[in-house]
Formats: sequence, C-alpha cells, structure tokens
Amino acid sequence: MSKEDQSLIVKLRGELAKVQSRELQGLLYRNSTLAEWVKEALSLPELFENIAREGAFDFDIEVIDWVDTDGEQRKLSVNRASRTSMWPMGTHYWVRDNTIIGARLMQVNRDLEWCREEWFDQGKALLLSALSVMSSCRQLERFESVISGESDRADPHAWPHIFLEIDGNLTAQREEAWMHKQDAWQMTCYYVLDALERGWIAQEELTIKHRRLLELVVPFLRAVDYSRCENGGSWEEIAAVRTSVLSWEVALLEKLRDILWLDVNKGELQALLSEGRDQLAQSLPYESAQYPLDDIRYREADSTLLYAVMVDVIERVDRASVKQKRECVLEVLGVVESLVGQHGVRRYRGDSYQGLSYYTNTISQRLTELYDSPSGDSSGVEQFKRRGELVPSGHEAQWTHVIWQLSWIYGRLYAEYGEEQFREKQEAYFYKGLSLFTGYNEASLRLENGVSEVFSLPAFRLPECYNSESYQDEVFVYPSLHTPLYWSIAEAICAFAQMEETRRMEETRRRG
Repeated sequence: MSKEDQSLIVKLRGELAKVQSRELQGLLYRNSTLAEWVKEALSLPELFENIAREGAFDFDIEVIDWVDTDGEQRKLSVNRASRTSMWPMGTHYWVRDNTIIGARLMQVNRDLEWCREEWFDQGKALLLSALSVMSSCRQLERFESVISGESDRADPHAWPHIFLEIDGNLTAQREEAWMHKQDAWQMTCYYVLDALERGWIAQEELTIKHRRLLELVVPFLRAVDYSRCENGGSWEEIAAVRTSVLSWEVALLEKLRDILWLDVNKGELQALLSEGRDQLAQSLPYESAQYPLDDIRYREADSTLLYAVMVDVIERVDRASVKQKRECVLEVLGVVESLVGQHGVRRYRGDSYQGLSYYTNTISQRLTELYDSPSGDSSGVEQFKRRGELVPSGHEAQWTHVIWQLSWIYGRLYAEYGEEQFREKQEAYFYKGLSLFTGYNEASLRLENGVSEVFSLPAFRLPECYNSESYQDEVFVYPSLHTPLYWSIAEAICAFAQMEETRRMEETRRRG
C-alpha cells in the first residue's frame, strides 16, 4: 500500500471513530438518535415523521424542458441517482432508478396519515417521463432497427438507451457507451401498464409515441429471442441469460395480454409468454445457473431475483403446478437471503464493484485507466475480469435498498398467509434497514480531480451501499460516497407503509 493511501485510510478511520452509534436489538445503529427513537417504541407515524424532519425522505426532482426531434415538447421530471457531482451518478439519467422511484411513490397507501400528498403526483410524473425518454424518436428508431435486423442485436449500443447524460441527451440522439441490454425499459412499460390497470394513469394520457413503444414490445422480444437472450441485467455487467430480467419480461407480456386497445398480435404474444414461462420454470430459483460452474456467467444467488417475487410471476410458471406458490417464493427468498450481511445485501458472491479499498488512490486510478472511471462500464468480459483482479476479494459491498425490499416482501407474505414467521422477518429487515441510516460525523471517500479524499456525509441518509477498508488487518465499513441513494429512499418509504399495513391488520384481528 502506498504511503498516500495509508494516510488516507488512517484519516478515514479517525473520522469514523467520531460516529455516534449504538447497539440495539442485535444491530449497530450508526445513528444513535434514531436508535433512541426505536427504543422508545414510538408509533410508526411518529417514527417516520421524526426521520422525515431530518430530510431522510426528501427527493431531488428536477423539471427539465424536453424537445424531441419531431417537435414534441414536454416537461420531464428527473431524479438523479444520488446527490453527487461525480460521473455518472450525478450526471446521468437512469431509466431504471426513475421508473422504480416513480412506481414506488405511486404505490404508497394515500390513506396513511404520514403519506405526503405530493408523492403520488411526483411518482406519476417520474414514471411518465421515463416512458417519454424511452419513446423518443431516436429510441423508437433503435427498437425498430433491432426488430428489422438492421442493427446487430447482440450489440448493447444498438439497443434502446437506458442510461443518458442529463445535460443535452435526454432525447437519446447521441450514442452512449453502456450496457443498454438490460431490464430498464421493460420495468417502465410494466409499471405504466400496471398504473393503467389501477386507474392511476388514464389511457388518454399516453401519446402516440408512448403507444408505439408499447406496441413494439412483442416484436422486439421476439426478435431478440428474449427467453434465451444474454443481457447485462439490472447491474449492467457481463451478458448472461438472467432469471431476474426474464421475470420482468414475462410479467410485462402478461400485462400486455389484457390491453385490447393496443395493436398487439395476441397469438404471438401468447407464444412468447409460454416460452418465457417454460424458461422460468427451468431457471428458478437461481439467476444464471445454466452455465458451467467455471463459466464467468454462472451465478446462483443474485439479489435481483427478488423481482420474480415482487412482480408475482412465480405462481404462473409451470413449476408452480408441481410446487405450491408459497414454497417457490420461499425458495427464491432463501437464495437471496444467503447474500444478507451485517450492513446490507451483497449483489452477488464475488462482486468486485465498490469492494475492499475500491476508492483508494491506487485502485481507483487503475480502474480509471481501465474504463475512464471507477464507476465506468464494466460489461465487457475482459474489463469485468480485470476489475475482479484489481479489487481485493472477500469483502463485497452491501447494498441498502434490498433490505427494504425484503421487509416489504415479507409484509406482503404476512398479509397473504398470516404466518407469524413472515411478520417477524418483516420487522427484522425493517429494523435492519433503520440501522443503515448514516449517523452524525459520518465520513466517506470520494474522488476529487482524480485524487481520493475523505469527506463528510450528512446524518439520516441512506447510502447506496456500505464499502469496506482495511487497516492493520482490521476491516471496517463506511457508507458509499453515493449518499443518499434515492432508489433506497423510495424502497424505505414502501417498507414503512407495509409495516403500517401489518400493524393495522394486527389491530383488526385483535378487535375481531
């Protein structure tokens, strides 16, 4: 280790020693004030409001004037992935993040006393904006070119772009180097159709180009042979056939099947749906386990497998006719829970992104030489392998948003089955999520002009993940520089809402 990095780590460790933390319920709360509120057994509304007053649930939505090449003008609502100026989290638009944030804000029960009135409208604006971004003239051209075969279907840059520079490229005119073969546009279409089904979006609110995008779903999935299509998945990394992505696509086709006013070939749709279900029946409960064990694409556990549960595709695959839905769901959850750690959930085993010493000068500079930024495009096989060689193994980053997703899912299972074990797990993950909020005197590492430095983070914020560093054979964790992660905030709000639903259900049972 260089003297420069040794000095950096000593300074970071010294700053983290100032963090006010407290042990409670077997968890270390980095925020001692929050731990006190939990200990005082505040009601959920009171607990939420206390945290909210600290700015923990604030979003940073920008309204941007958007003009497409055909002259269409709209006001786009955009939320950056995190509050940072660092490329790309603070400079680029992720369709995935904006779609999920929008959908989750719309899903919060508006009858809850602490639900903010503006959340639903903000969520709707974010979701429709994502739909507009994916149906710009240039994006539709990309869809049609892949369908016709004019573009190389294997080339991720030929696919519709799901990652765009906010300053000047939200119409996707300019090519952006990224793993665009993933599941973001599928999420957008799924949640838009779901909102239409619920009456949250009116059919009249969709433009001609919005409808055109929805009509291209079936021919596009057919053209790319979607059930066997290798893609980068939500983590935008090396291409593989992925159960998590297939879950979105099967769920999307099921939504499309019931829309009568779109020009969709129902026979072709049904054939694709059967094909996708058959593949899911073979691949569940694992992510990419059809490859040889020594293949870099092989993966059993991946936290994105939760999508199969969240969009309810498990009960509709052929495998569910042999096994009960409940058994299949628990099997998937067990695979994901094997990735749960003390400070969040690993993306998958052996993940090198934001791993041990990731933001030290030595490693970050080598990563920048490899692909222009420590957070750059690592979807190429050689780039992916090289990153794994540069970053020390054994201490993967642990993500915060997945903890909240687990709490929400177990709350839904408790509502469906009424089993006490599900309520206990819902609460356990909920309190674990609370323990992940930053504390006072919190610190992290960031790159400033190509040099790593220690900087301060605000309290009561949810990081993207927790990173790790080593000092004299001791490994310690610190919150990612990507703090707050707005996606995690949206998941936390939904987990709070589901906890409130559970409390109401318990109260009703006690009275009954």
